[in-house]
Amino acid sequence: MLLHCQNELPTEIISASEELPSYSGFYGGNLIVEQDVTDCRLCARGNIHVYGQAFNCHLHSEQGSVFLEYGAFSGSHISAGTNIYVRSVSHATLQAREDVVSESSILYSNVDSGRCIFVEQEDGRVANSTLCAASGMFLSVVGGVDDSSPTRIRVTHDGGFIRFAELHPRAFVEIGSLSKRITDHYFVGKVKQNPQGLVISCHTVVEKESSDAKPSDLPAVENTEGTSFDFSVRNDVTVCTITLKGKLQATTVEEFDQSCLRAVGHEQALLLDVRDLSFLSSAGLRSILVLWKSHNQKKFAIFGAQPFIENVLEASGFASYMGVYQTRDEALRSILG
Repeated sequence: MLLHCQNELPTEIISASEELPSYSGFYGGNLIVEQDVTDCRLCARGNIHVYGQAFNCHLHSEQGSVFLEYGAFSGSHISAGTNIYVRSVSHATLQAREDVVSESSILYSNVDSGRCIFVEQEDGRVANSTLCAASGMFLSVVGGVDDSSPTRIRVTHDGGFIRFAELHPRAFVEIGSLSKRITDHYFVGKVKQNPQGLVISCHTVVEKESSDAKPSDLPAVENTEGTSFDFSVRNDVTVCTITLKGKLQATTVEEFDQSCLRAVGHEQALLLDVRDLSFLSSAGLRSILVLWKSHNQKKFAIFGAQPFIENVLEASGFASYMGVYQTRDEALRSILG
């Protein structure tokens, strides 16, 4: 089934009832897969969105992003011309020309990013993996699963940065020409300064009783996250408007998901008012996706996005098939005619 999309590329949908290509398939536009992807190769010129998990498969987006509603597992290889968004990664390889965003964890995997790597959850873990990014990384817990293999994190630019909350043994940290190894659970060498500030910052280094580490001497990461979020639902006869305020992220999506799915009628036009939305994580994107999937998709539109939110919607590929408009009037005209 083909849809017309905002990025001027057609979108093909592989429904949950259709069979995936037995080995390899190429799609000239965007691709939506409404099922798990297993044991096959899918390539698209535009964005690839998978409403499931990836097992032992190859997914490649030439010019767009790859968004996996769940995880990449068991020998999967995911590559994207722009960004990759995924809930979790285990025993997989990810390569993105720009950012890689994992909501919860990266385990036993290789991840390569042309810009930054993010692990969003406060308790999200990176372990037994090799991560390489050009500019920087925002991580939470590094290492600490088992000793079968070390955890290596590397930023290639000398002016890059790595931030994490907790560092466990057998972690190797490298930034440009500055190499740091965590040996006997403490930093070796001097923490380097640059115009951007500290290139390595950490709350806690996990240590054994015999270690001489002094976590209090290490620079702390400033916590600016916050969790403020609110939403309201206004139901008219033909239009339902959901207004979002604050930060839609992992800690705030559950109530939003449950309330909104109950409040919206399938035949109503649905508008998302995001004028006061200040932050949108991959978990928030997933909530919007669930709402879009459960609704009449031809009567769905988003309006009022600030530049940061608009960039997230475009970078994730959502704007390629969800209507994103500046004003409420424009959004209404698009879905009501």
